[in-house]
Amino acid sequence: MTTLQEQFEKKFPDKRVGVLIAFFRDENNKFTSYDLDLGEYEKVGIDLISVDFLNQLPNPERLEKLEIYNNNIQPTDIEIFRKFVNLEVLKIGTEREVLSQGKRNRFYGSLKSFQNLTKLKNIFIEATDINEGLEYLPESLIKESKRMGAYSIECSTNDTDAKCKAIQDQLIPFNYDLEAWQLVNNQYPNLTKHIQELSQKITEIKQELQQTKSQEIEKDKKIKILSKETDNLKKEKKTELEQLKKLLKSKLEEKFHDELDALLDANEEYIKNDNNFAKRQFERSKKKLIEKGNLDEQEVVNVCEIQKELVKLAVGIENQLEAKIEIN
Repeated sequence: MTTLQEQFEKKFPDKRVGVLIAFFRDENNKFTSYDLDLGEYEKVGIDLISVDFLNQLPNPERLEKLEIYNNNIQPTDIEIFRKFVNLEVLKIGTEREVLSQGKRNRFYGSLKSFQNLTKLKNIFIEATDINEGLEYLPESLIKESKRMGAYSIECSTNDTDAKCKAIQDQLIPFNYDLEAWQLVNNQYPNLTKHIQELSQKITEIKQELQQTKSQEIEKDKKIKILSKETDNLKKEKKTELEQLKKLLKSKLEEKFHDELDALLDANEEYIKNDNNFAKRQFERSKKKLIEKGNLDEQEVVNVCEIQKELVKLAVGIENQLEAKIEIN
């Protein structure tokens, strides 16, 4: 029966030093042994649900690049990678597109397992359950990040409930600068927590400001609507007042026209300022128009009520608008 080693040698006869593992599906192969030496191969592949075969590799120190991301690997502690001391690239997470297919690598554990991987330049742990150990990552990751001007740790949750969110949340306040994070946490162990809390508070304040802005926009819309309604009502009342004045003057002798104007002027002043002098003037004009001008008292009351409504619309517009907005 064909062994795993024999199958790989048949499939990949062109052996090269420097290992890249990029796994793909090969459903037809049924191997009877995990006795596999990858030391001289550039590419090998399987669609993975387990990485137990890594424990059987006789030359783990020769592995420089391990890419087993975008598979469906069942929960596995990342301590399994501890022996690959010359790894430069380790990609074990799952990208968003693959997650949508129902696949996910479920690695978990602490980054302390990578403490002795002193040549690491990039790690990809997106959507995994690796949730602690940033302080143990080697300096090589920092150097590579500076050299490339890019992040050396890819740890997004890709909109899942993955526990790597704990890693991401710690790095976000430092703009994913591992060196800055380690410097702060080595000297001030509790500072990161405070920074995270502060960052969360800033996010909440931004959301509140956005909500307030939306409320202000809505308030402005209401004010414009109410202003338009009020303007229309003022025009109606003003027209009604002018028509009623014209009707009353048609009943009065011309010598009483000025008295009607004086009545309305006094009424407006009294409504606006609660002026006692204006009140007395109003009463005098009212009495004169009824007794000598032969106007009906109800006619005088009606024209004064219309004017009162018009003046209140003009004087109290601001307060009325604010009151209506608060009620709504």
